[in-house]
Amino acid sequence: MIGLEFVPSDDFGEDLKGLEGLLEILKIDFVLIPDNPLGKANVSSLVCAKMIEDRLGIRAVSTISGAGKSKENILSLLKGASYASLSGIACVSGDCGKNLNAIEILNLARDFDFVFKIATTQNLEEKIRCGITHAITQPIFSPSCTLPSASIAILPSFMPIFSHKTFEIIHRNQKILGFPIPLEYQKCQNLMEENIKLLKFFQTKDFYFIPLNLKKQLPYFQEMFG
Repeated sequence: MIGLEFVPSDDFGEDLKGLEGLLEILKIDFVLIPDNPLGKANVSSLVCAKMIEDRLGIRAVSTISGAGKSKENILSLLKGASYASLSGIACVSGDCGKNLNAIEILNLARDFDFVFKIATTQNLEEKIRCGITHAITQPIFSPSCTLPSASIAILPSFMPIFSHKTFEIIHRNQKILGFPIPLEYQKCQNLMEENIKLLKFFQTKDFYFIPLNLKKQLPYFQEMFG
């Protein structure tokens, strides 16, 4: 199983072209739409997931974040995802203690029947008790890493980087993103070569694919997966 994280642009037609191009080279089992990544306003995760699922026939997952939302807001989003017959939801905590966390959102989602209930691996056992079906790791940059053992599917995240300038952007947003880039990875001179090496680790298991910019990176993916 391969999951895809997709951040929509403001142009659905262009997004479809990018997704269709990726589907020609990689079998995707589900597409997950983040909720306002980096705290910036973006296309509604629920709306985008519904449009992608209807247009491309791929299972789509809408992310529900506790950031700035009340219990009633979360229940409305859960009902909306169910009403739209979406395949699943991803539950993430807000950025501060006053927001609903992922555990609380999952408890609210107990009465909803989704194929996918996805969360991160933080507090994994408690989330499993709350009914998650899949857990996604932070991006992995070393094939020697050890994945957590669990009774559900653990999807390691593959986030290829093709420009050293990207390291600076990730470093600036490290607090929000929640992960660093290993120094040895940053020092790689040939990032394409390094990504191809790393791909061998992911191809032996289910994984979660994170393109940072599908439109710009598609030619690189065609070389990697072709």
